[in-house]
Amino acid sequence: MRQNLLLTHPRPKYPLEAVLNRLTGRGVFELRFDYDTGRLREIHIATSTGHWTLDRSVIATLKDWQAKPHSLRTISVPIMFVISDAPLPR
Repeated sequence: MRQNLLLTHPRPKYPLEAVLNRLTGRGVFELRFDYDTGRLREIHIATSTGHWTLDRSVIATLKDWQAKPHSLRTISVPIMFVISDAPLPR
């Protein structure tokens, strides 16, 4: 990931509800930034994690991302939620 082009990029938290229900998944989220300011303009779910609870957590966190001005227009962010003793999602 191009972290050196991002001013803020917190990681999504694993929602307690998802952990208790042993929900896992992987997805890809596309972010579009204002090139001049670096502010996030749009978030698109390119591939859902398969669970709205996980997608909602990702979206809530990605809203806080900000790029350096004049650095990015779009970026694809892969996300994976895994419980250590559960099999990896396919």
